[in-house]
Amino acid sequence: MSDPSSASSLASEALQVLTEQVFTNMKLATPALEELLKAASKYHAAMEQANAAAQVFVDALGKVAVTANRGRAATHELGQSMQKIASQHHKMVADRDIQTRKMQTQFIVPLQKRLRTEQKTFGKMEDDFKGMTKQYKNELKKAGQSTIKAQKTAAKKSKDEHAQEVMQKALKTMLHKSKSFEAFNQRCLRACLIEERRRYCYLMDNYVSVFEDDLRNSGAAALVREVLELSGAPEQLPDSSLELIARNGSNGVMFEVPVGAGEEKEKSLRSIEPSPLTKELEQRFHNHDDHDDQPHLLPPGCPPGGLRSHTSTDDLDANQSRRSRRSPSS
Repeated sequence: MSDPSSASSLASEALQVLTEQVFTNMKLATPALEELLKAASKYHAAMEQANAAAQVFVDALGKVAVTANRGRAATHELGQSMQKIASQHHKMVADRDIQTRKMQTQFIVPLQKRLRTEQKTFGKMEDDFKGMTKQYKNELKKAGQSTIKAQKTAAKKSKDEHAQEVMQKALKTMLHKSKSFEAFNQRCLRACLIEERRRYCYLMDNYVSVFEDDLRNSGAAALVREVLELSGAPEQLPDSSLELIARNGSNGVMFEVPVGAGEEKEKSLRSIEPSPLTKELEQRFHNHDDHDDQPHLLPPGCPPGGLRSHTSTDDLDANQSRRSRRSPSS
């Protein structure tokens, strides 16, 4: 029969490797997000220029429509239609102007905030993880040395009940610390996966808040619903992620905390899970009473109104209501 302490140690090593991979993935993804931010700024500037040119064009078209309306019967009715067309085009330009402001306030600014926040919090998370890992390993090393010493003493004094009790106690301590370290690694991996998922959930919700109408008008309403459904719960890991964490545990159980774990040990576990960022966002995003008149504090970079602040639907009237609710305040 395999040693439970050894099984937990092997599981901890596997979980630690996975956590380090997530940290690496987040670091590698940051430059791509920074490039996206630069591209978004250029896109926003081009949108402003295009809107300004469109406004000049529509104003000129309106003047031509007025001259046509002043004509005799040959152009009077056509001139009236031209004025209606020009007025409608003015509304189109106004909608594009709203979209341009959304691009700044609901995509660029939130992305800037997230990148600044992540630069600090991700580094802090990794430092906490490394520090706590070192602490756990030191405790395991000491427990292992104590266990070996107790076993040798018990072997020499096989009839000494006290020596046998000391050995059993040392074995239990070693098992407890091994399982605590495994639970710590499971929780760390979960926290890191949530942080990785969160950045993409917020990004796509911000994106859809700017370009939803364009996507729907291009026939991609189903895709909009799919993206919003997948990104609507950033702190809820998919089953595949939870299975990954459990599968790499020593017995396929999530977040096992050994029986008899002391309060001091529990505090050390909580110091990393939830992570500093997760804890802050959870307090801001979840601790909100719908009947409370106090303003709802949102996580850094979270879109105005919060994630899933609208329900995806094909109804154009509902879509217009969403657009006005997401519009930046003047």
